[in-house]
Amino acid sequence: MAITVCFVSEAFGGIADYTTFLLKGLNKNSLVKTHAIWLSSPQNCQEEKISRTSSIDETILNLVTPSKFKDPLIEIIPQFPSKIIHFQYETSFFPSHHHFLELLANLNLHTSKIIVITLHSVKIDPSSIQMLKECAKLVNTFIVHQENAKAFLLSKGIDPRKIVVIPHGTPIIHPYPKKIGFFVTDSFKIALVGFLRAGKTYHKALSSIICKPNLEIIVAGMIKDPTVFQQIKFLQRKANATLTLIPRYLTTSELLALIAEADCIILPYEQEYFSSSGILHLAASLHKPLLVSSSPKFKELTCKIPFCEVTDGNYLRYIQTIQKPQVVDQMSKKIATFAKETSWIVVAKKTFELYQKLLQSPK
Repeated sequence: MAITVCFVSEAFGGIADYTTFLLKGLNKNSLVKTHAIWLSSPQNCQEEKISRTSSIDETILNLVTPSKFKDPLIEIIPQFPSKIIHFQYETSFFPSHHHFLELLANLNLHTSKIIVITLHSVKIDPSSIQMLKECAKLVNTFIVHQENAKAFLLSKGIDPRKIVVIPHGTPIIHPYPKKIGFFVTDSFKIALVGFLRAGKTYHKALSSIICKPNLEIIVAGMIKDPTVFQQIKFLQRKANATLTLIPRYLTTSELLALIAEADCIILPYEQEYFSSSGILHLAASLHKPLLVSSSPKFKELTCKIPFCEVTDGNYLRYIQTIQKPQVVDQMSKKIATFAKETSWIVVAKKTFELYQKLLQSPK
């Protein structure tokens, strides 16, 4: 008999993409039957650009605001025959700790569903830590993407039996993305991708590289913080390098095309909490050289490929090194190995095995 799982995820953004990739991976297994509940809100202004496959059985739940998630989910989740409910948790669409705990308590009281939560971010502030401690009493398993996130949760007293490490998946891209023509020169091509908001620290990385005229740089992402947008526009005016800004949401196919055209991907995010990066895994899927900050966000990569980590903010020095063909070849081979070890095939298999284990010994 198939394992039935109901996913709850945001309808728009990186976690929506993550959930879609995972669902596709699981649906290749005849022993799994999935349903997805996508949480939509007016803030998801470009939601019409979301493209999913018809093979995913889904429900779109339109919320008045992200904070109004509890009651609709309490009403709709028991309607599905799934034995497992799998939340893709992020505070951007589960903003109320209190309401999320109420939701979990209600599911425990009125259903016999096994509850799995993938923590896409593990925040380190006292309020978030306390919430996770309370949450641990109401769920079967937390999934985190990195060992350092697990170590942090253990240090805060979370039951080790309730924490499983499953990497963020890397897609297998075939055929190679079609060229769109984002880059317009023959210079060394660099892409910085992600929402334009504080914490990404694009201005710091750009300040270290825009002095070189033989570089072409593209920064792409939806504006979340107008100040960050203005910082990049200011640097654009003073740059010797060719600097282009694409201030909008890019679809997965556009992201892959941009990454494919680039010679190097820079992810300079300075985020002290624990999470993983979907952009990193898209870049890894194409075996592209990567330069990343020393944020906990990238430890799954830098533990295996230390050279990718820029600890002093001097991205230019690293770029000058990776323009050497032998260095590019070495990095690409190591990143290809990383991509294979974290592929969606591996992730779907580990997730299925977790479901099997939980069904054999439910709480």
